[in-house]
Amino acid sequence: YKNGMSKYILRKILYKYVPRELIERPKQGFNVPLGEWLKGGLYPLVMNYLNEDKLKREGIFNPGVVSSSIKDFMNGSINVNKIWFLLMFEMWKEKWL
Repeated sequence: YKNGMSKYILRKILYKYVPRELIERPKQGFNVPLGEWLKGGLYPLVMNYLNEDKLKREGIFNPGVVSSSIKDFMNGSINVNKIWFLLMFEMWKEKWL
C-alpha cells in the first residue's frame, strides 16, 4: 500500500505490460455456467445427493417437491440456485453432521 494505492508493487510492474485502463478499472464479478454444469457433468452428483429414496430416509426435505424442482430445472422452468442450494446443503450435511 503506497500513496493510496493497494498492491503498489504489483501494479507498478503491471503498468509495463498491461494497459492502464485495465489495471485501474473497477472490479467486475463474473458468472459461472452453473446450470450447464448441473445439467451436464454434475448431473450424477445431483441425482446422488437429491434422489427421492435418500431424501425420504433423511426426512429433512419433501422428496416430491425436490424431485419436482429438479424436473422443473431440467426443463428450464426454475432458476439453478434452488437446486444448487439443496445440493450444497446435502453435501455439507454429509460431510459435517
